[in-house]
Amino acid sequence: MTIENQIKNFISYGFHKYLGMTETEYMNSVSVNVIQPEKYQGIFDYPFFVETRIPIEEQIKLLGIDDYVNAANLTHLYEQINFPYLAWTHDLSLHAGKTISETHSSYLEIEIGCTAIEVIAFAVHYPSLCKGRGIDAPSTIFRGEYFASLIAHEKNYELASHWTDDRTENFYCLTRGKEVTK
Repeated sequence: MTIENQIKNFISYGFHKYLGMTETEYMNSVSVNVIQPEKYQGIFDYPFFVETRIPIEEQIKLLGIDDYVNAANLTHLYEQINFPYLAWTHDLSLHAGKTISETHSSYLEIEIGCTAIEVIAFAVHYPSLCKGRGIDAPSTIFRGEYFASLIAHEKNYELASHWTDDRTENFYCLTRGKEVTK
């Protein structure tokens, strides 16, 4: 899906209305450079647009995601980006079969774990990669050793949690390249 289509995808869920914008104003409010960094080629080949002007708990409502962790109370391993951006990720296969803690210990130098808001954006933009899977956000803590996880059922999504050392079939950690584009 092109970045323009990803932005239109958010429009279809009313993100522009939440921000008090028309569809055109919303499209014009973001400028995203879609040039893939050379060092990401072959590793992070999936661009995805992340909207941060709307709090995660409001995005969940707009997207119709069931929230079992109270998203407003999630914490993160690093400071959150406060502007809309483009990030580059993989098709969920990079850390297939690994627990969250194993993923943490095997990051590449150019890699960082995705946050819950990034996992949600990825699932909205690439639903065919996500259906029937749990997608862990290895940079968003629910409580203690439990991290946020988006479970993509056939017809709905739920934001839940997953224990850092649990190896559950069809759960994958989503990571991305460290650099993002404004």
